[in-house]
Amino acid sequence: CKELKTVHIPENLETLGRGAFWECRKLEHITLPRTLRSIGAVPFWYCDHLQSITLLCPTPPVVDSLFENERTAPVLLRVPKDNVNAYHTSSWASFHIESIVL
Repeated sequence: CKELKTVHIPENLETLGRGAFWECRKLEHITLPRTLRSIGAVPFWYCDHLQSITLLCPTPPVVDSLFENERTAPVLLRVPKDNVNAYHTSSWASFHIESIVL
């Protein structure tokens, strides 16, 4: 995965495993499906160029921690327009959250 820049995870995935994109240093954008319910610890460990995560799920997925290393740049979180408030009151609240229309 060392050359991946953009990833779109298909529907039906319910859990993203621990360290799923570990050291995908060129990863910039990822889209996660509406079926996602939980995210294992540090799936974006050392994804130094990650700029945005698009979460299509209406309910914020349960997550331990996304990054193991220090982040120097913020990551934009894109979520469904009708669910922005749910993300603002979840463990995702520290992200800059932007609404999207599905």
